[in-house]
Amino acid sequence: MALPGGHREATDADLAATAERETLEEVGLDLRLSGERLGRLSDHNPVRGVPIAVRPFVYLLPSRPTLLLGAEVRRTLWVPLAPLLGGERRATYTLSREGETLEFPAWDVDGHLVWGLTYRVLSEFFRKINGLFAAQSAGLDNSQRPR
Repeated sequence: MALPGGHREATDADLAATAERETLEEVGLDLRLSGERLGRLSDHNPVRGVPIAVRPFVYLLPSRPTLLLGAEVRRTLWVPLAPLLGGERRATYTLSREGETLEFPAWDVDGHLVWGLTYRVLSEFFRKINGLFAAQSAGLDNSQRPR
């Protein structure tokens, strides 16, 4: 489970342009036309030691778009945030490698585990959302599922 993304190309004006191009290529969504860029999250480094940084950008969409999957994508999922924020979908991903077993926090989304880099990016996003609600004293009512 992953979010759209990829490497910057020489023709990309900046990393936001990279995110927009990759999203268009992978899921057919043109963020320049149908999205409003809200900002970006912190850079994240993959654990496996690859010397790169992943820079996630956040966009607001006025409605749920129709997606057209590129060659790299087998399936997409729309996931309600409330169950993830409320802890209802908490899970653990167990990785066994070279005789060592490691456990990572995860979410179970319809039988698919979200863990690793995607988990870390979304965790930061959720912290920021909750921070915005807390700052506005609105709170987030996780008992109500988004429509």
